Amino acid sequence: CIRTRNKVMGKLEQFINHADSVENSDNYRQADDDKIIAYDDALEHGQDIQKSNATQNEAKQALQQLINAETSLNGFERLNHARPRALEYIKSLEKINNAQKSALEDKVTQSHDLLELEHLVNEGTNLNDIMGELANAIVNNYAPT
Repeated sequence: CIRTRNKVMGKLEQFINHADSVENSDNYRQADDDKIIAYDDALEHGQDIQKSNATQNEAKQALQQLINAETSLNGFERLNHARPRALEYIKSLEKINNAQKSALEDKVTQSHDLLELEHLVNEGTNLNDIMGELANAIVNNYAPT
């Protein structure tokens, strides 16, 4: 039936037109590489189907593939897993002061990027090491001789 095919093609077009907002989302940008590739492939396949004289079944399959690929994106999940772990780690640092911890925690809370979270954890580690060395240097410099 042509009406049903047109309806499926219309839905496919909606998902294709929605691709820019998907690709600009944290859910896409922070997803595992294989999930991004699956989405990109499904989108490209959907665009090819849209340009061709595809059957209703081909259009349905392309639509379902695109829906499944978008649903499988896991960037939000990865961020929601990494952020609390980064915060917990920063709270465990013993050599930095509360203001330094608070500044790092604020950056972690506001971050939407897994690489940035990793960088902030490393920054916290380095700062903790430096503050530890500073404390030791002060103690050693003022030790009675």
